[in-house]
Amino acid sequence: MKKLIFSFTLLSLSPLLAQANCNKKIDPSKVMLFVDTNNSELEIITSQKAACERGERLVVVPKNYKDYKKYTDKLIETEKRIRKCLNTKAADACKEEDKHYSNANSELAAFKQSQPSIRTGISEAMAEIKATNGKLQVFTVSGHDGGGSFGGNKGDFSRYELAEIMKEHQDINETTSILLLGCYTGVQNEIYAWKSIFPSARMIAGYDGSAPLADRPQGHQYITDLLLKEKELLKNSDEKKLMSFAQNNIKSLNQLHAAMYVNCEDDTEFYYGSDGTKKNFKAFNTKECLEKKDEIKALAKEVDKYQLGILEPPLNTQAELRQLYNKARRYEHCLQLTETELNVSNLFNLLFYQGVKESFASYYKDDLSKAESILADLDGEVILQSLTQSLDKQQQEVDKIKAELELMEKSPETYLAQEKKKLEELQMQKDQMLKDPAFASVKNMIDPVSGELIGTKEPTPEQFEKLTAIVKVINNLNDQAHQFVWKKNNLPEAVKYQQGNLAFAEQQLNTQLITVQTVKESLAGKQSPVWVPTFENLDKKSRAETLKNINNMHGLLSVQGLPEKQQKALRWLSQVQSNHLVAFQNPFSWHEFTGRAEAPMFPVRLDGGQNPMSFGSGYFTPIPGMGLGGGIMGGSYGGQ
Repeated sequence: MKKLIFSFTLLSLSPLLAQANCNKKIDPSKVMLFVDTNNSELEIITSQKAACERGERLVVVPKNYKDYKKYTDKLIETEKRIRKCLNTKAADACKEEDKHYSNANSELAAFKQSQPSIRTGISEAMAEIKATNGKLQVFTVSGHDGGGSFGGNKGDFSRYELAEIMKEHQDINETTSILLLGCYTGVQNEIYAWKSIFPSARMIAGYDGSAPLADRPQGHQYITDLLLKEKELLKNSDEKKLMSFAQNNIKSLNQLHAAMYVNCEDDTEFYYGSDGTKKNFKAFNTKECLEKKDEIKALAKEVDKYQLGILEPPLNTQAELRQLYNKARRYEHCLQLTETELNVSNLFNLLFYQGVKESFASYYKDDLSKAESILADLDGEVILQSLTQSLDKQQQEVDKIKAELELMEKSPETYLAQEKKKLEELQMQKDQMLKDPAFASVKNMIDPVSGELIGTKEPTPEQFEKLTAIVKVINNLNDQAHQFVWKKNNLPEAVKYQQGNLAFAEQQLNTQLITVQTVKESLAGKQSPVWVPTFENLDKKSRAETLKNINNMHGLLSVQGLPEKQQKALRWLSQVQSNHLVAFQNPFSWHEFTGRAEAPMFPVRLDGGQNPMSFGSGYFTPIPGMGLGGGIMGGSYGGQ
């Protein structure tokens, strides 16, 4: 993530002027592509100068990137004013500054909306490069990074979108150098991903921590050194020589959170990045993943403490959670290899949890107010009655599974004999149905073994109803017969499977017990069993209380007789909180609330229904022991 501090003297320089003043011979077939998502004019100027020295031409996306300047300048200035005002005065006294900031936001959004997307810009640039017989040599992107995505005031795009574009232009993708100018772009997980898009890449450079401010000289020197000393760097295939060359010729490497991959001339691959010790070039492979499996597993456990609300995310973004995030990004490429469940994007949300909460409450302020009115008259007695009935059914289910499991373990012969008898009863039921005169008209329209329809005659509505009944019985018989054979031949595995069923059922029962207690307590205190996550409520509540509240909302959806309007509000609340407060479906700008929240890519509005493109639409896995969640789905909390 990059913050921008502008030097207006430097910004007055034109990259085109820099190109016009270039005294080197330019080979138009060799192209450097710079994708700017967030006002990176200074970096473009630096890249233009490097392109001149390399004898290559620079293409920038968006093509009219300088047209954004008047809008972004105005936004930056109004943001400074409202920040200054809010730091010294109450919010009511800053209405004028807020109005100016809101207008600047709207003007930039309107202008951005009128322009082609970043993806379209890249596609058009690649088409233009191809039309002029060019070949892509260098790919640079600058902006906020969230692990596979870049975004900013000019727009956003994902690495997956870029991969699709490059598939269409494989014939001109000769990219040897990739510069990823955003936070955590140089961690090994990102290197693996970008190598798959640019298979000819010999150097991939970025950062394994926060990227420098856009006007920091070291950042520009880093770009210059990488682009101009790439060939000399790759001649060093020995770790010590490579490190010595980098230290003497890419001095900004030690002044920044720099990280890079190089494929030297003898095809030896090296990686330079933090591994918790002194930075050095080392062999680029996944061997360390298995060596550090225990450390990675321990990391996931520490992250879970914050994810589950056992520990509250600190307000200080440079505290312990930052160190966990750094390590998680460093080992992200190892998670699958070590079978570790850890969602790094969700961890990013936790790191900036305060800003995310405030931005969430601000953006959905009107919807939250409507939901609060709708849920104000929840009938606790109706809820308690329905949940108590559900609790009884769940207890019966647990008792049934326990009895079956006990028989499987103590007397498997008796268990299998009972299962065989059930199977024979189902066979008898099917035979009787097929002999029943009431089904005579459809008997020859169905295969008695598979349950498939035969012949070409279309059944009447009455026949269709009877066929449905027969198919149901045949399918049930076939399923039970298949399960019986499997259990008979794999009884130890069947026992383990049933043990899993019991654990899941008992978890649901425990959740239901907590649910009933929660509702009883709310009735005794004449309070609602759930609260709406407004700015005021989120400010008072811990993360653990918020997670329990999401569970409670989801669990209430299992209550029979709940008015449709309340069901809709609860469904929206559980989904939108899961999307934004648990999972990572937020604009990068939400990490720091500035008084006005940017719209998410896929907002879900209370009156607009559920957006089918929203992650987790209609699905939320409850957190064990936190309340109402087990009414429908049960399960345990994991990365989303």
